[in-house]
Amino acid sequence: MVLTKPDTGWSWVVMTATFCILTIHGFLVYGSGMVQIALFERFHDSVAKTSLAGSLLTGFLSCSGILDGVLIRRYSCRQVAVSGGILMVIGIFLSAFMTSLSWIIFTFGVVAGFGAGIQYTSMYITIGYNFKRNINLALGFALSGCGIGTFVFTPVFAYIMTVYSLEGIFICLAGLSLQSIVFSVMIFPSSLEMKHKSNSTNTRKGTNSQDTTSFCVNMIKLFKTRSFVVLLISLYIANFGTYIVYIHLANYTTHKGSTEMEAALLLSIIGLCSCVSRILAGLACNSEVIEEPTLLFGTLGVTGVFTVLLPLYSHTLAGQIVFAVAFGLYAGCLYSIMNGITLRFLSLSDLGSAVGIELAVIGVGIMTGPPAVGYIMDSTGNYDIGIVIAGLCIIAGAILTLIAELCNNKKKKRDETKCDGEFTISLTEDVLEKLKEECEQ
Repeated sequence: MVLTKPDTGWSWVVMTATFCILTIHGFLVYGSGMVQIALFERFHDSVAKTSLAGSLLTGFLSCSGILDGVLIRRYSCRQVAVSGGILMVIGIFLSAFMTSLSWIIFTFGVVAGFGAGIQYTSMYITIGYNFKRNINLALGFALSGCGIGTFVFTPVFAYIMTVYSLEGIFICLAGLSLQSIVFSVMIFPSSLEMKHKSNSTNTRKGTNSQDTTSFCVNMIKLFKTRSFVVLLISLYIANFGTYIVYIHLANYTTHKGSTEMEAALLLSIIGLCSCVSRILAGLACNSEVIEEPTLLFGTLGVTGVFTVLLPLYSHTLAGQIVFAVAFGLYAGCLYSIMNGITLRFLSLSDLGSAVGIELAVIGVGIMTGPPAVGYIMDSTGNYDIGIVIAGLCIIAGAILTLIAELCNNKKKKRDETKCDGEFTISLTEDVLEKLKEECEQ
C-alpha cells in the first residue's frame, strides 16, 4: 500500500484506531477501582493487597515504555501493538482460573499489565509518526478514548458484577481486551515511520558495543538536563497521588455509604470529563497561546486542592459528583501535553527515550501510591487520611512543574549568553581579517 504522509489520509484512521484501543485501556486503568471491589468481596483481604492488582496493571502499563522503545526500533508499531494486545488478553483470561489473590495479582497485574503497557506506549509513538502539525490535537483526541472507556464501560462492569462471578468478570474483560488486537491491525506504517527506521538501520551498522555506548551517552545527557530531572520528580509525585484516587475512590465512597452503582457513576463522570479535558488541553497547546508548564501547573494545582478538601464534602452523593467532575476535568490533561512539555525541555531526537523514561517514572508512582496508602488505611481504619495525602502529593507535583520551567529558563539564558559571546568574537575576527586584507592591498 501507499505510505501515508503525516496529517493526511490513513493517519486519521490510525488516530481513530488508537482512540478505540485507548478506550479499552481507559476502562482497565481508571475503572480498576471496581476490580478492587470485586477482589475485596471475593477474598476479604486487606485494602492494600486487593488494590495491588489494579495498581500493578496500571504501573506496568507505564513502565513498559522503556522496553517498548527498544521493540519499536526493531519492529513496526503495528507488530508491537498486536503482540502487546495478545499478551494482555492472555493475562486477563488466565485470571479467571486463578483461585488465589496472589496469582490474580500476577496474571492480571503483571502479565496483563506488561502486555497493555507494550501496546499503550506504541500508541503514543504511532501518533508521533502520523502527525506533525496536528500532533497535540491528534494526541488529545486519541487519549480522550481513555475517558470514554471509563464512562461507557464502568456502569456495564458494575452490572456484570451483579450477574457473574469473578471468573465471569475476567472472561468478559478478556473478550473486551481482544478487540484491541483488531484495531491494532489497522495501524499501517506511515512514510515518516519507515523513513525513521531506514535512517536508524543505516545508523546501526556499527557494533553492538557502539549501540550500547550511544544509549548510555544519551541517557547521561538526559539526566544531566536539570529541568528534565525535576519534571520526572514532578511526574512521580503527582501520579503517586492521582492514582490513589483512581484506585481507591470507589472503595472510599462505598465506605461513605454509596452503593456500588453510585461508585461506578462517579468513575463514569470522571471518565467523561477527562475526555473533554484531554481534547481541550490538546487544543490549548496546539494554539501556542498557553505554555505547557503553566497549563500543567494549573490543572494539577486545582486537582490537588479539590482532593485535599474531599473529606469535607464527601458525605453526600452531590458532593462526590462535584469532586468527580472537577477531578475528571483537571486530572486528565497530563498525557495530552506530555509530548509538548518534553519537547520544551529536550530536542526532538530525544523524544522517544524521554517519553519512555517519563512513563516508567509514572509507572513507579502508580505502583507505589495506592498500595502504600492502602496500608495506611488498613492500619488506621481512616480513609480520609489517604485522600488528603493524595491531594498534597498532587499539589507538590504542580509546584515542581514550575520549578522545572524555571530551570529550563535559566538554561536558555546561559545558552543565549554563550551564543552571543561566540558570535561577537567570530565577528571581530572577520573584521580583523578584512582589515588585514585591505592593508596588504
